[in-house]
Amino acid sequence: MPKITVVFACKSLMNNSLWQTRHLEIYLLNALNYHSLIVTKSTGIRDLIG
Repeated sequence: MPKITVVFACKSLMNNSLWQTRHLEIYLLNALNYHSLIVTKSTGIRDLIG
C-alpha cells in the first residue's frame, strides 16, 4: 500500500476470499493468545520462585 492512501473501514484491504481472511485472522489470534499464555505462565513461575 502506498504511503498516502485513503482507507475506508467498510472496504477490505485484502483481495482474498472470506475463508482465507478468516484463516489468517484465526492464526493471528491463536499466535497472540499463545504468546500471552507463555508470558503469564512464566511470570507466575518467576513470582513463585522469588
